[in-house]
Amino acid sequence: MTKQVFFPHTNCAGETDDPVADLIAGAYRYDMKVIRWFACGFMAHWGEAPAPENNAGLAKHPVGMHNQREIAHYNRADYYCNACHSQVQQCLPDLVSESLESYPEVGGIRRDDRLPVSPTNPVYDPHTPERYRKEHNGNAYPEDFHEEDWVRWRLDLLNDFAVKLHQVVKSQGTHQVVAFSPNPSPWCKQKSMACQPPNGNGRRALFLCPAAIGIG
Repeated sequence: MTKQVFFPHTNCAGETDDPVADLIAGAYRYDMKVIRWFACGFMAHWGEAPAPENNAGLAKHPVGMHNQREIAHYNRADYYCNACHSQVQQCLPDLVSESLESYPEVGGIRRDDRLPVSPTNPVYDPHTPERYRKEHNGNAYPEDFHEEDWVRWRLDLLNDFAVKLHQVVKSQGTHQVVAFSPNPSPWCKQKSMACQPPNGNGRRALFLCPAAIGIG
């Protein structure tokens, strides 16, 4: 990773041409940990519905979206990939693993309020309904996005993903921190299918990092 490719507009005056490595080296001189922040989770686009024309990832990997009438969103602003799809889920552990392998001195990762979450409102591609039917005696998923069992089934898939991501981080070293930044309850369950406390009453969380983010 070089400054020119990934940080073209930064004025990094570090010892190398790698601002992440320089940051880690500088932090360790002061006994500080560096925690990598994976901010957007399964979010795909902001401001308008993603399409191959405005989203490079979707143009290359269309399986990540839903191929349907309505893509998952919050208030038609934050649009999401299908977080229940196994190929979509595999992307993030691969990214985290590569990051920690490239910078083993990193103290861990922080997952913000978008990871792992998914809005409750998408109309899914064939993959997810078929998976639901196999686990529910051939029954289709409910039309009501907020039906309790339907929400719980998808939330459990996201929690299983969180456990997997935790295992990926810990496989790089037991010293690695896994931090969460949860949304408030019960909003997080109703709108983003997220547990509060996250992932089994906190059993997978070493740190909770509330995020106070302002607009303006």
